[in-house]
Amino acid sequence: MASNLIIISEQIHATAVELYGSAILLRGEPGSGKSDLALRLIHEGAKLISDDRVELTYKKSRVYAGSPENINGIIEVRGVGLLEVGFTGPTPVQFVVDLALGL
Repeated sequence: MASNLIIISEQIHATAVELYGSAILLRGEPGSGKSDLALRLIHEGAKLISDDRVELTYKKSRVYAGSPENINGIIEVRGVGLLEVGFTGPTPVQFVVDLALGL
């Protein structure tokens, strides 16, 4: 039996973390604090999915956040540099947070 499953995938400029089985997608301009917020969430128990580029995949009526293979487990923090923090695999997106530069 052929499957009618359509999988669509694209990369976006964002950071994603997993918390309690759900992905939180952090979007914003460079310098808006995406990586800093992700690192703070990781400190409180979240797991990195991907930093700087997030692979969004739509399958089975859900959107999943994952990491391009070449940046798995690496987060870049402004003023600190690259840190290896481990990572988790594709996770269903539950929340999208848009960060803004100082008002």
